[in-house]
Amino acid sequence: MARRHFILATAGHVDHGKSALVTALTKADPDRLPEEKERGITIDLGFAELRLESVAEPSTELRVGIIDVPGHEDFVKNMVAGVGCVDVGLIVVAADDGWMPQTEEHFQILEYLGVKQLVIALNKIDLAEGDEDFLREVIKDELSETAFAEGPIVATSTTAGRGISELKQVLASVLDQLSDPADIDKPRLSVDRVFSVKGHGTVVTGSLMDGRLEVNQMVIVQPQGLSSRVRTLQCFGQAVEAASPGTRVAINLASVAVRSESGSGQEGVGRGDVITSEGFGLATRVIDCVFTKSKRLIGGSTPASKPLKHGARVRLHHGSANAPGRVFFLDRSKLEAGASAVGELRIERDVMVLTGDRFVIRDWPEMHTLAGGVVLEALADASRFRSDAQRRYLKASREGPTDLAILMKAQVDRDKVVAEAALLRGSRFGASAITDLVSSLERDGTIIRRRGMVFDRVYWEAQLDLASQTVQDFHCEHPELFGMPLAQLRSRLDRRLETCGAKGIIVAALAESGFIVESAVIRRSGHTISLPPKLRGSVDRIRKALGEKAEEPPPRKQMIVSADDEKAMRFLTDSGEAIEISGELVLLRSGYEKLYQAIRGFLQQCGGASVSELRRHTGVSRRIMLPLLEYLDAKAVTVRDGDLRRLKEWRTDRMEGPGSGIPSSRTASWISSSDSSVNSDAACLWSSSWISASISATSAKSAACLAWISAMCVSIQPSFLASRGALTAVAIPSIHWSRASNSSPCVSVAGWWCRYWQTWFPSRRPQSAFLPSGVANGLLHDVRCVVWCLTHSLRVLP
Repeated sequence: MARRHFILATAGHVDHGKSALVTALTKADPDRLPEEKERGITIDLGFAELRLESVAEPSTELRVGIIDVPGHEDFVKNMVAGVGCVDVGLIVVAADDGWMPQTEEHFQILEYLGVKQLVIALNKIDLAEGDEDFLREVIKDELSETAFAEGPIVATSTTAGRGISELKQVLASVLDQLSDPADIDKPRLSVDRVFSVKGHGTVVTGSLMDGRLEVNQMVIVQPQGLSSRVRTLQCFGQAVEAASPGTRVAINLASVAVRSESGSGQEGVGRGDVITSEGFGLATRVIDCVFTKSKRLIGGSTPASKPLKHGARVRLHHGSANAPGRVFFLDRSKLEAGASAVGELRIERDVMVLTGDRFVIRDWPEMHTLAGGVVLEALADASRFRSDAQRRYLKASREGPTDLAILMKAQVDRDKVVAEAALLRGSRFGASAITDLVSSLERDGTIIRRRGMVFDRVYWEAQLDLASQTVQDFHCEHPELFGMPLAQLRSRLDRRLETCGAKGIIVAALAESGFIVESAVIRRSGHTISLPPKLRGSVDRIRKALGEKAEEPPPRKQMIVSADDEKAMRFLTDSGEAIEISGELVLLRSGYEKLYQAIRGFLQQCGGASVSELRRHTGVSRRIMLPLLEYLDAKAVTVRDGDLRRLKEWRTDRMEGPGSGIPSSRTASWISSSDSSVNSDAACLWSSSWISASISATSAKSAACLAWISAMCVSIQPSFLASRGALTAVAIPSIHWSRASNSSPCVSVAGWWCRYWQTWFPSRRPQSAFLPSGVANGLLHDVRCVVWCLTHSLRVLP
């Protein structure tokens, strides 16, 4: 048999027979405390289960968890703790008493909490024989101009057994009209009772909403954030493996103690806490909301009918929690009866609240119910409460505090850019519904979605235009510079992009639309550096100073005496005419090439040399040699071995510039760009041109073998090889290596190939033991190298 689950709560004045009616419906006495039985009144919450047969679908069983609430005015705080998650309210009105003050207060509380359906039980009808029609009209008058004006009224008598069957039938009909409680995969159980069972430990009970709980599931006790585990679950005494929304549940929690009533600060679980699953929900102390004061209080003379003043200290009742706080209104000093206003609750202790939740406000002494409300933002920030952006958000969200589309658009409009995972974080909407709406808004063009971030479309376009124009303006102001520093560009963008790490997304978008990002600068693709007239004098002077003794120029600080000199120096290095070795050493390219060739030749001849030996060989001072060697170390041309410098085996010709076969770092830096689409084309173009240029330097047979291996490598996985500059590295180092060692290019390729894979795939190294040994030219060695390269490439390629 199919089952549907709902929660029902009683309401009404003291001694109107609520508990007796529950007993008549369920055959269970909800009064469980000895004091309740002794005094004959309900003091705390009582619970019972009612099983009904659906009227619309007789094959469906309706399981109703009933919460019986106290009616005495001293225990309204207990009543509110039980009705925070209710589908149907059952207001009990005694025929001999009528609509009383607590009946009215309970009715207003149910209205504030958004109860969907209401049934009136005109109880003790046997004490008002002949007055039933009159009493019905009185109750209808009380309900007029409310959402429950047409609510069913059933005459009952628990002593005479009258109307009980009819009440069950009416309840079944009302429940049939309701949809099943929503399951948004955010289970919450507001704890209304806590006790300890010998041999089992801590047990909590409450009404489950918004998701399922299962045995052995890890849960969090909010707002303390205590971790626990569901040992066992029960629904009205029956053990279950899982509990669904809309059920009354008892949970046996592991590793959590019972918090005493007197020690609210003690670690443990108690009434007012919330059991949630892991991964959602955060405790808060600031809630932006819309307050509503019932129009039924207009013209009243009770303290509850007086205006709620700005700054008033109140008590927030949410779920089963009761927390002190203060009320602040956005645009008024008080809230009159019958009015509503946007405001903020600043609470004195943490509470677990979600956007879209409803709550009740009572006065500080807990004597009167003052207002109710709906949460517009659960994780609010008091510092921005009156900001223009938050005002727009609150105005928009007020129109639909439970509408997903309205709230999402309001948040995106306010924040402009937000992480998709943080959209409506802490709200009563499921992750799938949020994702579906984001996709829909993206298709409509309302938002832009990039790398897990959501941008308001107008804002995105404005920031993109700003970034583009900023770079263009920089080129106009500084034509001598290669590009704009990325840090400088980021500083010009909106600071909201910085807080969520989205400035890099704007830069990446520019790189897709005519801009190039290299190292730490960005430029337009068509930008070429040019020397402005005002810098010509500085450039000529610095060029002359560098050229007078190209191998040992003066320190940089001696040449830079003004801001124009600094720009001139940058122009020379960006254009490739000079090379910046260190912060204090700049060499003309001619001087650098001469020193490089001298160092390389000396190291090839002797295998290794100290700084002093290289100084004597080149004739330069230690001031020049030390930073130059450190520069060559960084370029992987040389490697330090104790006090000696040696050539890096597979990078023996890493010199930059004309005549080396390798472009300068500034010109070729785009080869190592993070954009894989650029990498592939760039690497293939450079490698093919270098291979062609080097064929003449090798024998026809060896060149053919080299070209064939490179072609086979491309066919294996070109995008992967090109993205790492593999083709370039295969062609150039191996050709120069073969020139220096008189070995076969194929042997050189094989040797480099082994080291390449060891660098990129240390956990998947090829078996270098199978690498052919020797450097003699010969067809046999060539064939063995070709076979080795291909087999091991195929084996380790991803």
